[in-house]
Amino acid sequence: MRPHLREGAGAGMGCTHGSAATAEAATAGPAKPTSNGTDSEEPAIQQVRSLRVSDEVATYEANCPNALAGNLRSTRIRKGVDIHAQFEITDTVFGHGAFGVVLKAKSLVSNMDVAIKVIPKRDMDEMKFRLLFNEVENCLHLDHPNICRVFEVYEDENSLQLVMESCWGRTLYDELQHCERFPPARAAATCKQMLEAVSYCHKHNVCHRDLKLDNWVYKDPSNPSSQLKLIDFGFSMLVEEGGQCSGVLGTCYYVAPEVIDGPYDSRCDLWSLGIVAYMLLSGVPPFWGRSNSEILGKVRCPSHRFFTEDEWRELPDEALDFCRQLLQRDPSLRPTACQILKHPWLPQRQCTSPDCCDPEVLVGVRVGHCEEKQQLVGHRPP
Repeated sequence: MRPHLREGAGAGMGCTHGSAATAEAATAGPAKPTSNGTDSEEPAIQQVRSLRVSDEVATYEANCPNALAGNLRSTRIRKGVDIHAQFEITDTVFGHGAFGVVLKAKSLVSNMDVAIKVIPKRDMDEMKFRLLFNEVENCLHLDHPNICRVFEVYEDENSLQLVMESCWGRTLYDELQHCERFPPARAAATCKQMLEAVSYCHKHNVCHRDLKLDNWVYKDPSNPSSQLKLIDFGFSMLVEEGGQCSGVLGTCYYVAPEVIDGPYDSRCDLWSLGIVAYMLLSGVPPFWGRSNSEILGKVRCPSHRFFTEDEWRELPDEALDFCRQLLQRDPSLRPTACQILKHPWLPQRQCTSPDCCDPEVLVGVRVGHCEEKQQLVGHRPP
């Protein structure tokens, strides 16, 4: 029996940027799986939030020098500037999590709505600062209509404040929970937006490494068809052409097989997008389990079947082919983001971007500056 999405189910320990955008949400434990009448149990989709996999303490950017943090402090964080003189910050908390809270705010110069993520410094150990460094350093260099912008960063005695583009719509997770599954045409249009963002990241040598339903957010809360935005670059890494990553990072249901054993490259993001596409079309994850090791064992198992006749017989053959190409266990056989964008299942006309920020507005948000502009569960299977 197909598990259904249930309103109000708990989320678990995966990082979520709120029910509306750049906020991180930490909620209750995972929902109990729904029986499918067999010896195995198939989870409602809530459980895909609950199981994190990370051995970053041992391997996460082991070659990244500590000087990076100091470099970020000297070039990317504005110190000695009162953020309240630049922004009207409300007490409305739009999300919260392990690292801090996200507040609604408005630029006093441009009158544009923004989100401000406030991160207390008292909790800023070296690992958390490295995650923050990745998010800030990579996001400040990315400018794409399907990526949530980080405009600037402030620091005072008590906290860091990230000034971000406001995206107050539902996460893709929440939208799927509401719809149970997407019609194929809507799923194709959604995958097109996601691939546009990932292709742009990869062209700029950024591997996201944590693509999942929770890390895609709609721009407009009143319009579920509004622009989709990629958020949360905490695990992202700069990967030059031919370069590789190490470190088992991400969320179990989405992690690529090669990430478990390492090393790997940016094509791990394409596997994760394949998992998202699968869930949009079917309403369920392609594999399930009661523990990290059981799920990751199925991710690694070459004999595990992704597609059954019952789940896919009513879907277009092109949708099935799209998912099959992304879910190739051998990353050398997996297409790049640029290649899969040409797949016939995807709409091929150029997407318009009416919600893009005008560059003049961005200048206003930066208030005329003349200078340069989660709790994780560790696991590695045997």
